Amino acid sequence: MKLKESMDNCKACFNDIFYDNFHALFNSKINVCSNCIFESNPSFEKFKINGIKALSIFEYSDYIKSKIYQYKKCEDLELNDLFIMPYILELKTIFDGFSIIPIPSFVEDDEKRGYNNVIEIFKKLDLEILNCLKKTENIKQKELDYSKRQEIGKYMTIDDVDLTRKKILLVDDVITTGASMKAAINLIKQKHPKELKILCIAHTNLKKEDFKIWIKKQLYFSFIWIPLFIMVKL
Repeated sequence: MKLKESMDNCKACFNDIFYDNFHALFNSKINVCSNCIFESNPSFEKFKINGIKALSIFEYSDYIKSKIYQYKKCEDLELNDLFIMPYILELKTIFDGFSIIPIPSFVEDDEKRGYNNVIEIFKKLDLEILNCLKKTENIKQKELDYSKRQEIGKYMTIDDVDLTRKKILLVDDVITTGASMKAAINLIKQKHPKELKILCIAHTNLKKEDFKIWIKKQLYFSFIWIPLFIMVKL
């Protein structure tokens, strides 16, 4: 049963939007149709990174993966409504009083694109944004194996900013190994924020094959090089 007449078009599928879902009862400008909300399958998973409470809106399904790719790589800026707008009231309530710090992208990438894709998504929460984390080199995590991803902190810095009375919400689009988040947490903790939480669009685990490659490397080191080192010492 429709609550209102058709209005506007869905930013994800371009079909007419009918306000016939639960979210529309509290938000008349969700810009996403019921079918796309259902297809995206929000899960609101809770987890922790280095003891910090985290919340992801979606699982990293094929649908969400394709939409994030379309948003980032095809620069479909309008698509960012899919990730936040249907749940904007709930998220504003949960994170009321927080200030946002986005995981950084390389500044030249932002300049070339004309915007920061993470900030564009989360600025809809109408929270203060402190863009104080910086990426010093254009390192792409998807091109790194598990062990190299853990070194991402070497390429991240934080500005001289006072966070002592701030409740900080660290945000990113996708969390896999959590390496960037761990590096950001370490930097932000040095500024002694009042509170620290994490919000991301999607959360997934590192691909099994990537993790297996890393394990094999560790075993190779353990069973080949360590015995040789011991023999040389003896």
